[in-house]
Amino acid sequence: FARADVARGPVFTHVWCQGWVREDDGATCAVRDGSGDVRVERRARASSALREGAYVVVRGALTSDGDGRRVVREADVVPVEDASVARARADAWMVEVQEVWEDVFAVGLGCD
Repeated sequence: FARADVARGPVFTHVWCQGWVREDDGATCAVRDGSGDVRVERRARASSALREGAYVVVRGALTSDGDGRRVVREADVVPVEDASVARARADAWMVEVQEVWEDVFAVGLGCD
């Protein structure tokens, strides 16, 4: 979901990100997504915490904390259990992000 901001382009209110778990307590986890760390607050507390280094897919509402750090709230966190699938997703993720980003700018600049 996004809303328009003429000066800066689209402002995304919900995000999908993927990355490696840095820490997790079952309610909140830190995920490194390739652009830095994101604090993820789950929609519902997990029955068990994910291990550090697990690869996850996260969907939720993008906000920031009082210090300007990114926070995904009301998040669904889905672990990618198969190590080879996790590595393939991680390798493809930055390429996918780059492709979407280029499309966002192309549409925003009227180049579609």
